[in-house]
Amino acid sequence: MSNLAIKQATYQDIVDLPANRAGEIINDQIEAHPRPAPIPAVASSFIGRALLSPLQKGRDGPGRCWIIGEPECPLGPDVLIPDLAGWSK
Repeated sequence: MSNLAIKQATYQDIVDLPANRAGEIINDQIEAHPRPAPIPAVASSFIGRALLSPLQKGRDGPGRCWIIGEPECPLGPDVLIPDLAGWSK
């Protein structure tokens, strides 16, 4: 059995990534991946825009949420960065 110590990822590991990489901390490990390509980024923008009016602004919808693109979500020791996220106001 190996006694190799695995370094626990920190927020500084995310900060130190190159600008063209996005990073998340999942189960104490850094997960780095390229930023979305143009077509998926545009698709995410369209979905966000479609949700914005009814969910955030209250046009033909409840208007009780915040819709945010690529927020950093600290969840305990993990830091997740979803394409889109929504929170109740």
